[in-house]
Amino acid sequence: MNRFRCRSTSSLAGRTTRARPTRKWPRSERFHGKGLRLVIMNPSLLLGPGDERLSSTKVVLDFLARKIGAVPTGGLSFVDARDAATAFQVAMKKGRHGERYLTGRGQLAL
Repeated sequence: MNRFRCRSTSSLAGRTTRARPTRKWPRSERFHGKGLRLVIMNPSLLLGPGDERLSSTKVVLDFLARKIGAVPTGGLSFVDARDAATAFQVAMKKGRHGERYLTGRGQLAL
């Protein structure tokens, strides 16, 4: 297969991180593209430079400024946008058809 199609839940990307495969996405069974692979990338919260619209960073800034009144127990997975971009590049070369990859670099306990 020479050609590749990548789908993601995010429009940002960024450096290498661990991407782990999860179960196959049900829609991949209906994907019919001759010579194409469907590899799904699901980055966790993207953080990093260039977020002028504060699309991901605003939640973190609000938390630090104590603007969020209640915080559930648990944690938050995040990844630097540059790391996610590298993971996308690796997935384009080595990702398996129909696999979904979760990308995350760190876990922050809240």
